[in-house]
Formats: sequence, structure tokens, C-alpha cells
Amino acid sequence: MKRIIENEKYGTIVYSESFWTGKKGVNINGMPLERVNKKTFKLENGDTATLTGNSLTGISLGVGGDVIPLSAPMKWYEIAIAIGFFVFVLVWSNIPELCSILPLISGAVGGAINGVCNVAGIFLAASLEKSRDRLLVLIGFGIISFLACMAGGFIYLSLAF
Repeated sequence: MKRIIENEKYGTIVYSESFWTGKKGVNINGMPLERVNKKTFKLENGDTATLTGNSLTGISLGVGGDVIPLSAPMKWYEIAIAIGFFVFVLVWSNIPELCSILPLISGAVGGAINGVCNVAGIFLAASLEKSRDRLLVLIGFGIISFLACMAGGFIYLSLAF
């Protein structure tokens, strides 16, 4: 994830975070800040800048007394969509009448597939700026989790019978 923010006092702030490692970096006016620890950086003049928050709650940079928002928090309905898909697959996979229509794998395997897909969707959506794009990613990963559990259900039925 890379965010570019224009600030009146500090100029151009570039915030980057690796999706895989979680390593964070901050540049102000093209100069990378020296990393003190995981969330604290040292400016050229000796002041410190501190990152607060995360991709779900919103990330902000504190420099002196100024707090500069770097990313917006996820909206409640975006998180509710991911949780809704998780609950939908969980309920569907545990009702025999529904599984006779479309079998979904349940238990630890189904929960793991469903959880991984929805958590990946949340973190990918959190890295996007537009709410429309976030919703599309969340719905897409919810559908992927449903289809993956359905494929697992068909594979289980083909092996069991």
C-alpha cells in the first residue's frame, strides 16, 4: 500500500506499507525518514514522527503536535459485509437441506477456507481508497469463499461416496 498526501506544513508525505511483511516507510518531501522502531521515525531536524492506527482503524502520522491522517478507517458496513459472508457460509454449510442443494464443506476445513478468503478481502480492501472499490473487493472475496467451500463440498462428496 502506498499513500501520497499533500500537507500544507510538511509538503508531500509518502507512506508505504508492505502487504506481506508489514514494513512501514515514510518520506517527507522526497527524503526518507530514519526508522527508530516499528512505528517511530526520526526527521532531519531531530523531531520524531509516530504512526498510529492500522489499516482497519485508519493510519495517522503524529509530528510534534500535528496529526496527519494517512488513510481512512474502514466503514462499519464494509466489515459487516465480510462478517456477513462468513456467517452466510457457516450457516449454509451446517443446514442439511441447503447442503442437499449445494454442498459446502464445513468444519475446520470450511472455516479455514472461509476465514482466509474473508480476512484477505478485508486487508486488501483496507488498502484501497475508494469505498466502491472496497465494496467490490469484499463482495468478490465473499463469493470466492462461497465457491471455494462449494468446491470443497463437491470434492468431499465425490471422495466419500
